[in-house]
Amino acid sequence: MTNFIKVFIYFAMVIVIGWDGATWDILNKYLSKGFMPNLERLIQSGSKGHLMSTIPPVSAPAWTTFATGKNPGKHGILDFYYKGKLNNSRMIKEPTLWRIISHLGGKVGIINVPLTYPPTEVNGFMITGILTPSTAEDYTYPNDLLKEFPEYKIDVKLKGEFLFRVLDYDADINFIKDIEEVSMIRGEVGLKLFEKFNPDLAVIVFTGVDRIFHNFWFFADSEKESIGSEIINYFKLLDSLLGRFRDRFPDANIILMSDHGFGHLPPKLFYVKKFLENSGFIKIPQKEKFYALFKEIIKRTPLHKLYTAVRKNESIRKSVIDYTLNDGDIQFIDLYFNYGGFQTL
Repeated sequence: MTNFIKVFIYFAMVIVIGWDGATWDILNKYLSKGFMPNLERLIQSGSKGHLMSTIPPVSAPAWTTFATGKNPGKHGILDFYYKGKLNNSRMIKEPTLWRIISHLGGKVGIINVPLTYPPTEVNGFMITGILTPSTAEDYTYPNDLLKEFPEYKIDVKLKGEFLFRVLDYDADINFIKDIEEVSMIRGEVGLKLFEKFNPDLAVIVFTGVDRIFHNFWFFADSEKESIGSEIINYFKLLDSLLGRFRDRFPDANIILMSDHGFGHLPPKLFYVKKFLENSGFIKIPQKEKFYALFKEIIKRTPLHKLYTAVRKNESIRKSVIDYTLNDGDIQFIDLYFNYGGFQTL
């Protein structure tokens, strides 16, 4: 065993708790109102600061940068998709922390980190995170890890691509309650597995903040609104779980972090591609524009089910959809919403 890992194991367990999408802009307000006492105690006993996210500030490249210590240009993950296909852990070009520590003889426990599917064989255990196919059964290492936790879910079930077009507030509140349930179960599983395996590095990511803010950011300051109140309840749940991890592992070094922040969409946006096209520097094929418009119409109608079925059929997709995404073509894609801010926890 190397001197490095001897030193690593000599110190207490390191627990990294990820709150995907969390930002001090909101947390500071909740702290000032006493909603998050465990976070306040963590700050008082340690330190806090602002980190800059990756460019782009998107979960897939940001969490992969955390996992590898390299920027997106080096680890190769720039988004959730590459040429129309979902990225996965096999596409990461650099070794991850859990692979390095496992190789050196340390033990790891990894739960719900984005872009970890398919799971890596590690010295310890792994439960993969978002981008795990909904039909996958091989999302843990070892394979039978969750036999005693049949209620575990990787994510809430979304209606379509995003929920922010839904106007039924009761349904929206139920969506947040579903997130609370998924997060509570994840926290319980994390507490039990970290205690059982006693890893040197333990990582657990909660994606509920990201899910909520992508849909309900404008309610974050509305305590009197039913949705705003439920958002606060979710943060209180995260705070409670933070306290339980600290109580269960009092000697552990705890790092709380996020991958990106959130904010209002700027009133004015500069579209580089449109500027280049209007200035005569590039020419966008008409088929690209037609495809983008056609795809948007499909997404807004029941035809999206047919579109999804086509996407899942490899041979049809190759002949129909990928035809419009040939190498060298410039895709006609507009920005519909803000992925988040550069500032993280």
